[in-house]
Amino acid sequence: MIATPPVPSVVRWIPWGTATEPPAAPGLTALTCAALFGVDAYRVGLHCSAVRMPSRTTRDLLNQRLSKVDLGALRRTLITRRAHRTNDRGRLVQRALHLVAWGDACVDALPSAAAAAAITDQQIVEHAHDVTELIHTEAHPGEWLDALAWRGGLYYGARDLQRLAIGVQLPWPDGIGGAESALIAATYLGRVGAPGSLVQTLAHRKVPYYAAAAMPVQEHGTACLSIGLSTVADHVVTLLEAVRDELRHIRDFGIPDTRVPYLRASATLYEAIHPSEDSFQDWAEEPAGPVGLSAPAVAVVGRLPEATVTQLREAVREW
Repeated sequence: MIATPPVPSVVRWIPWGTATEPPAAPGLTALTCAALFGVDAYRVGLHCSAVRMPSRTTRDLLNQRLSKVDLGALRRTLITRRAHRTNDRGRLVQRALHLVAWGDACVDALPSAAAAAAITDQQIVEHAHDVTELIHTEAHPGEWLDALAWRGGLYYGARDLQRLAIGVQLPWPDGIGGAESALIAATYLGRVGAPGSLVQTLAHRKVPYYAAAAMPVQEHGTACLSIGLSTVADHVVTLLEAVRDELRHIRDFGIPDTRVPYLRASATLYEAIHPSEDSFQDWAEEPAGPVGLSAPAVAVVGRLPEATVTQLREAVREW
């Protein structure tokens, strides 16, 4: 028996998102993309959305899929997902981090029960036919990226297990661009299970921490870093100052050229051993976006006094 290899998938962009939907139909883009591509094969943005599909997909195949979808069941599925996300603490932290970084809440793209009931089947079908035409055009994906400005800032969650989100701009080293720059920088700083310069800096300064690792991500077509950190409340300012200084070092001096080939090989090996669970991280066509950005997310054990929060705000301004 000869196994048939799976058909490779591609990521395509469509120029619709939460900001381009009719005011009376929030969630229309999510419903349409779910109907055409499946509930896990799309990501709605502010002005544009990404969809993943088999590379051999044709208009006829999409129309056939659309004709077989139970739109009532689809509505119920997305409404249930929205309810789960609004009650999931991790999702709430993700939403807060996104608001801090981009000043936008497009992660809340799923329709509410009232919104889903107000959208007619005909609206979904008409929207879907427009999408099938757009994804088969020759437009470069870079033409439809969300032009969101990086705002940065500080998000603070007042609970026993604190969550902080710090937004800072991080120019990548010269000669490394796009999605690869996020991989190289994350490998240099250190990934989960593969420590790098960040852990070395914390050890040198004797800063207590539970976790410190970087991960490359894609947000609105832009290569970014997400830096996960955790410590106790007494050391959170010291931890963030150490991270700030490490990022400044990359900004001012870059990554040594002699290390880039090694880091590139290490990143490739890490991705092979720890493949991303996010199917949208492996772009078929790398979008043309601005320089990478970094948003450290910090988990803090213990309650932060107001004086510490003030210190954190001051530290962020200095980044």
